[in-house]
Amino acid sequence: MIRICLITSIWSADYLESITKGIRAQISADKDIRVDAYVGFDINEWGGVSLQKEGDFYGIIEPDMYDGILVAIGGYNLQKPGMEAARRFMELGKPIVTIESPIEGAPMVKADNYNSFYHITEHIVRDHKCTKLNFVGGPKDARDATTRYKAFMDCCSDYGIRPGDISYKYYFYSFEDGKQAYYDFKAEGKHLPDAVICANDAMARGYLEAAYEDGFRAPESFLITGFDNDLQSRRYIPSITTVDVNLSDSAKTATKMLLDAINNGTKIPMNTVTVEKICRMQSCGCVPINSFSEDKILALHKAQDVYDNRNLSSRIALQGISRCSSIEDLKNTFEYYVDNINTKRAGIALNNGVVSGVFETDYDEYDDELVMVTTEGIYNINRHKRIYPEYIDTCDDSQIIMICPIYFEKSTLGYGCFALNDEIFASMERRAVSGYLGVAIETLRQKIALNTMNDEIQKINRQLRELSTTDTLTGLYNRLAYAQLGENYYERNKGNVFFLYIDMDRLKYINDNCGHNVGNVAIKGISEGIRQFFDEDTLRFRMGGDEFLVIGVPESEEKLQKTISDLEEWLGNFGRENNLPIPLTASMGYVLSKDNDHPLTFEEMVNKSDSKMYEIKMEKKRV
Repeated sequence: MIRICLITSIWSADYLESITKGIRAQISADKDIRVDAYVGFDINEWGGVSLQKEGDFYGIIEPDMYDGILVAIGGYNLQKPGMEAARRFMELGKPIVTIESPIEGAPMVKADNYNSFYHITEHIVRDHKCTKLNFVGGPKDARDATTRYKAFMDCCSDYGIRPGDISYKYYFYSFEDGKQAYYDFKAEGKHLPDAVICANDAMARGYLEAAYEDGFRAPESFLITGFDNDLQSRRYIPSITTVDVNLSDSAKTATKMLLDAINNGTKIPMNTVTVEKICRMQSCGCVPINSFSEDKILALHKAQDVYDNRNLSSRIALQGISRCSSIEDLKNTFEYYVDNINTKRAGIALNNGVVSGVFETDYDEYDDELVMVTTEGIYNINRHKRIYPEYIDTCDDSQIIMICPIYFEKSTLGYGCFALNDEIFASMERRAVSGYLGVAIETLRQKIALNTMNDEIQKINRQLRELSTTDTLTGLYNRLAYAQLGENYYERNKGNVFFLYIDMDRLKYINDNCGHNVGNVAIKGISEGIRQFFDEDTLRFRMGGDEFLVIGVPESEEKLQKTISDLEEWLGNFGRENNLPIPLTASMGYVLSKDNDHPLTFEEMVNKSDSKMYEIKMEKKRV
């Protein structure tokens, strides 16, 4: 299985849809490819959520999980944190390709920003004979914005436009920025030039909206152009004359290059330029407003349907999930939610403060261990090892999983995972996850918190805590329980405690040669043996993968040694009875607290038993 990480941010669903459409076109023929798309959203909304929270979200990405990375940072504000996350891949020597996202030292697939912006400016000054121009630019320090401004100025110079007839201002690419540009130019008496050249479509729409409120329209009052060819601009009246940079083709090209590097070691060229297209539409007068009126009406109806569908999923999140009073309720409601957003597999990973209903302080980061709710069940997730359970990973209908943060005001609640397909973009805006769903999950958390004094809710909370501290495969305690229970147990029985560290031998060989199902049988064998020979008065943990830890009070060291010997014999019988391909054995090292002249801390005892186990494992390999 080849695993690719995609780091992206969006200002609309269209951007993400274009990127993932190109990726899916390239990988659809090979079902052994998976793409995890970590999606940030760079507009500061939902009750004051800071952009920093989206940047923190990129920090949960584990480069070791992936064979390579694609970067498509569509939102200006998230360029820095997105690039910082990408550089962690580069430091490990992982292949990387960016899509319209310049990162020093990284190969990039991009449209020819300069020529395409020059050409659209040329269309206005040459074909429409415009001589007085306003330029609504992007951020001054953004490379693409600087390139577009240079192309604009060079074209004006080449066609003899006088500097005094050019006005320009810089903004941040949003719809509201476009409206502000209109008001700023109006304050100078320059809001109605021959033409307004905008660095993207969103600002062009904003400028038009503000002008319309003021009684002016394009193209009668002025011509206007954008850049991006997003869906809203195609359906807007007037439709926006713009540049289609063909993001889907860029994403497809970038994915092919990345896969060639992963599979064949092919060197990726540093710069690959794709072909753009000038779209001459109504806002510059090339297409009459009354042309294609029937098509426009149908498009508007379709746009309204999309809007209604997206609002429906948001209402389901707020109304359905907000009625939940437990994680089990959420699981039952979640199936209905997933059906309505048109995806086959989805999950919500929740910080433990949500599960317990209590935040000691505002959650500003992601727990190492989270509880993930899916339609199939509730899972314990260690995000450092696996970002979502195998249930989502085995979705046959999608090779791309969208991962995005869920937060409410200053609190990080968790993250959502959604299998992408053609239908999901028609029913769910990305912002509905971090916004509406965040409100619903926060409501759930508050309900749990408010009912903690109720006996029945206390019982449910105990069950949830047990669920979050139990390893789903073996039934033993997990790492979360280890952190909660281990040190207290040690302190209570400090004078005479044993620590037995167990590491299964050759699990990788079984997984690689016989599959993970057989490996799981072996892991279950170890756990059953531990339960067989160490009773419930001891603490029995699965530390992760093939490692286990038992903490207890021994009757004597001789009895402990005999128990270990009996366990080894039992494992051998289990392996034979279950037809395992190799003998089932484990390396076991123990220490006793009474053997230490100087008291050791809990972690020191654990590490010491781990070292003893490792010595035994190394001795086996030498034999």
